[in-house]
Amino acid sequence: MSGMASSLFFTFYALYGEKGLKKYDPWTLILYGFGFGALFYWILISPMKFITGGYSLKMWIAFLYIAVFATLIPFGFYFKGIERVRATRASITATWEPVVAGFAAYIVLGEILYPLQVLGGIGVIAAVVLLQIGREKAAPSTPLEIREKE
Repeated sequence: MSGMASSLFFTFYALYGEKGLKKYDPWTLILYGFGFGALFYWILISPMKFITGGYSLKMWIAFLYIAVFATLIPFGFYFKGIERVRATRASITATWEPVVAGFAAYIVLGEILYPLQVLGGIGVIAAVVLLQIGREKAAPSTPLEIREKE
């Protein structure tokens, strides 16, 4: 059930992200999204609870690392992609992420990749490549093209 909810929220995020990119730069949109998200979260949990939680310096560095390298940069690149190729292509291209994660787990963590998993990864790669090669019949304007016209 949570997987279905997650996919609906991700769809909303991609489509409304594209809509917002028609007016705003990707980094501005991220600032607004993360800012309003933080304000909403602060209603649920006080920031003082987090600040006074007694976390070590090592934990704060880990929090900062996750905030920048696992959140801010990936979302920035994702919105940059939507800005140039539209939400539909960017979302399908994002399916490359589990393939990269699986391969990284194999290399870094010594995880086992079974033949069916490798075959699935090859299928995802092939789909992404075919998507990028194929052209839309009447390619609608990307958010970047729309902003440049204004």
